[in-house]
Amino acid sequence: MILVPCLKWSPGIPSNSIRKASIVCMMTLLNNNLIESVKLHQNFMDIFSPLKSCLDDDWMNELRFAAILLTRKIMENIREDIDHDVFKELYEQLLKRLDDAQDGIRIETCKVFEIFFEKLPDPWSSSLYEYTINNIFVHLDDQNTAIQEAVSAVLRKAARVQTHDFIKYARAMAEKSAHPALCQSLCDYAQETYKQ
Repeated sequence: MILVPCLKWSPGIPSNSIRKASIVCMMTLLNNNLIESVKLHQNFMDIFSPLKSCLDDDWMNELRFAAILLTRKIMENIREDIDHDVFKELYEQLLKRLDDAQDGIRIETCKVFEIFFEKLPDPWSSSLYEYTINNIFVHLDDQNTAIQEAVSAVLRKAARVQTHDFIKYARAMAEKSAHPALCQSLCDYAQETYKQ
């Protein structure tokens, strides 16, 4: 009742400081196990809706960074209770943050995506899965090797879900990627690890 309303955007620099402080306080609560997983899951939409404005903030990199860290912490805490609505709410926001101007935010987003794919039901929505995977594969072409490694780790987790489709997308991306060997290695990994 106190922290969640403080996540919402309102004009002015002091507002950004308050939003960041709210995120830090929520992280502290989660780090000290003061919010039950069930309660967190029940209130996920009420928390995540204002948190999206922090994830999308164009002016404060540290606010976006803090917001993605909180998203990861929430995912870790509701790991066993994540449902379809949560996945549907998350994937679009995570794809946006993969396009962030700050590499640190992009790497942290990959860590959230790893949890996402660990818990994603198999099968998931075919159209959403294809859209998500293809958008993640694009980032294998990043010049930063740390980003490439983080994205590769995400795609290895993603290969668990709809493996046949994943292999098909990996082969298609290998034909147009700047790093076809990376795409092929992910294809091989999926075939060897998750044999149909």
